[in-house]
Amino acid sequence: MVQEKHYAIMKDGTKIYYETCGSGPTLVFLHGNGSNGRFFSYQVPFFEKNHRLIIVDSRGHGHSTNNA
Repeated sequence: MVQEKHYAIMKDGTKIYYETCGSGPTLVFLHGNGSNGRFFSYQVPFFEKNHRLIIVDSRGHGHSTNNA
């Protein structure tokens, strides 16, 4: 699994971390509170075979910051 690592910068300066991998129709993986994108580590190998995945760390979780 080759994942590209990115940050989206919000207006308030918060950095939202996300990873992308795979190709095909896009699926977005967004975890619940108290977790991070690694929550989906067992699902990624299956879905990346036929889909482009975007795996997001919510604001203030994982690698994302929270400047709000």
